[in-house]
Amino acid sequence: MVGFSMNHDVSEDLELPGVEAKVLDVPIDAARTDLMVVCVEEQEGLVLQVEYSTDVLDEQTVSAWLARFENPLCSVDASFPAPIAQWVA
Repeated sequence: MVGFSMNHDVSEDLELPGVEAKVLDVPIDAARTDLMVVCVEEQEGLVLQVEYSTDVLDEQTVSAWLARFENPLCSVDASFPAPIAQWVA
């Protein structure tokens, strides 16, 4: 199973009336899917987080795949003046 997620920067604490909430980093001890790529749009640009099953993939394969993915992704990001959230909605 492969997953992809596009998220907005959630580094700031959430503000909800009558509710106290904050974002926590939860450590991951094992991959939940064969490959999961999370793309987070931050002020500085896009950040990719990758989680993969070592029973299915190895680090060299995942690194090579990400290297081929980086150039087109950077080209798309650089060619749009608006944040990604505005052109995918």
